[in-house]
Amino acid sequence: MADRHLTNAILHGRNRQSGSKRLRSAEIGNIYYLRGYVRTKRYEANARGEISITLLGALDDFRRCKQADPNHPKATGAVEKITQRLRSRIRESLLDFVGPLAIFTAATAVFLFAQLDFFFRDANDRAVFWLPVRSSVIDAKFYVVLTFGALLFMVAGLSLSKVLKIKVPGIELEKASVERVSAPSALDIRRFGSLTGSLKS
Repeated sequence: MADRHLTNAILHGRNRQSGSKRLRSAEIGNIYYLRGYVRTKRYEANARGEISITLLGALDDFRRCKQADPNHPKATGAVEKITQRLRSRIRESLLDFVGPLAIFTAATAVFLFAQLDFFFRDANDRAVFWLPVRSSVIDAKFYVVLTFGALLFMVAGLSLSKVLKIKVPGIELEKASVERVSAPSALDIRRFGSLTGSLKS
């Protein structure tokens, strides 16, 4: 694998005993950049485009490239592109978690209210359950609609991260496909320097 050879080139290039010559900082930086580029291409080959160790490794390589060669012409841009991708993925992951959780929590609250309000509609101690003085769910049909509607949305909340579209009378929930929003090939990090030249060093 190319990144393994590049890793060996970095190790031997810093060691006078094992390497044919000691590489300069700019040359070390170029090898780090090339290894980051290789890892980026491997990440882009993943159709799902998820945050992975490969992408984080590429980010670390580009940062090391900047440390070794602060004047490297492409390392800063590569770091910015990967950082933006990570922020975008984190936001998407957060929305995928918070959205279904909010739907499930709200539906659970409605479900519990419907049960308590219906079964304790004639009770004198309704205030113990934070219920209004008069029952809101007197009609059995209204109770059934609330109960099964809440259950439907509880199930929807649990499965929303796997389902792209849920449609019920009067309400439609739709989630954009992650692959459609930002394809993994959108990083557009370009190669810099010669891969074979760096390995020969």
